[in-house]
Amino acid sequence: MVSVHRLKKPISGITGVVICLLFIYILKIPTSMEVAAIEAGSNGHVAMSVLGITLLSISWWIGGLVPDWLTSLVMMILWVIVVNIPFPVAFSGFGVSSVWLIVGAFCLAAAITKTGLFERIAYLLIRIFSPTFSGQVLALLLVGTICSPLIPSVTVKAVLGVAIAYNISNVMGYEAESPGRYGIFMASWFGFSLTASAFKTGSIQGYTLLGALPEEVSSNLSFLNWFVAMIPWLIIFLIASYFAIHFLYKPKKEPTLKGKNIIQYSDKFGKMDREEKIAALILSSTVVLWIFETKLNINASITALIATFFCFFFGILESKEISTIVPWDLVIFLGGLLNLGNIFAMVGLDIWFQNIIGPFFANLNNLYIIILFVVIAVILIRFVIVSQNATIIVLLTILSPILRPFGISPFITGMIIYTVQASWFVPYQSPVYLVVLVGMNNTINFKNTVKACFAYEIINIIGILASIPLWKMLGYM
Repeated sequence: MVSVHRLKKPISGITGVVICLLFIYILKIPTSMEVAAIEAGSNGHVAMSVLGITLLSISWWIGGLVPDWLTSLVMMILWVIVVNIPFPVAFSGFGVSSVWLIVGAFCLAAAITKTGLFERIAYLLIRIFSPTFSGQVLALLLVGTICSPLIPSVTVKAVLGVAIAYNISNVMGYEAESPGRYGIFMASWFGFSLTASAFKTGSIQGYTLLGALPEEVSSNLSFLNWFVAMIPWLIIFLIASYFAIHFLYKPKKEPTLKGKNIIQYSDKFGKMDREEKIAALILSSTVVLWIFETKLNINASITALIATFFCFFFGILESKEISTIVPWDLVIFLGGLLNLGNIFAMVGLDIWFQNIIGPFFANLNNLYIIILFVVIAVILIRFVIVSQNATIIVLLTILSPILRPFGISPFITGMIIYTVQASWFVPYQSPVYLVVLVGMNNTINFKNTVKACFAYEIINIIGILASIPLWKMLGYM
């Protein structure tokens, strides 16, 4: 008997094609869409075709028919062939600065990881904290936060975090499936992974959001501006996470981690060699330039590419590594997705969605209720759309023009989507989380970590709502 899982791919593939054909050749064009398309300088058939191609792409992303990047490539090809969008326009997403920021940031991340600098920083910071359950939970949360903006790959940070958590759990004597082991693990996940949204350079999803924002918005989002906007969220997240982990996983008996064991973690590195010192200098200079991006008028992407140059120039990275350290499949994937909002605006679909969904939000007539509705919508949609990047761009493309009349900046709409979509209610929602879970070597199971996901989303909602006054002061609302 053929399993449902095996049928998922062909069903999603066929469904996407059928829907696309229906929208392009059969279904009647709604009058409202025709009007919106004409207003944008296009026509209803073109708008219907773009919508059909978008639904095909979403169906394929949901079913995983082919890799995400290949679906993105198909989408761009269909824009050119079916909709007659000029090639330079259809593929203009590759000229977005955030795409090149990803390239540069991953090269820098590879350099500081290769030299051992990132691991050294993490272990040196961990040893500062009290050798108790409470102390190590606090350590993992804070050290993870400090390390969060240094590397854009959540996978790399999370793998390091879980390696530290696994060692701490063993030394402290927490047995498999014990609350203490779960607590230490969740502290590493919360600290090294979930704090990423507070920083512009924290994750691929952050770069995805940055690239999907209108130019007039993204150009004013320096590293510092992004961080300042997220300070209330981050403070609430760290404090609430600390207490939530204690509430959910604190061991009945609290063993201590001997000081000498913490010291030996950081002492194992020895003295910094030439390459590690150079990597440290490049990293510190890059972070400073990112922080003062708007004052110095140096684009963050240019800074990242300059850092890349020096990483290769000083021999920290070899020329052949450029083909492996940059996730080129992700670059292709984002090259298509990041242009989706522009294509929607070009054919009037943004206006159409605004006219259809806007009145519903207007009836809510309360900013807090509107935000709660968006949060719930994102949580539900993440059960359907597996790709986190696709979730951010598709929802931002649809919701941004709808929420703008209510005074909500696309940046805030994006941040709400960004923070909410990082869920793991079911295993398939977060492949990175499953990779990290394996790092605990079968000493904990997925089921007992789901309650922490509920805690995260509750904390996240509180953080979002508490940030509204500051967002209003900063002009984002």
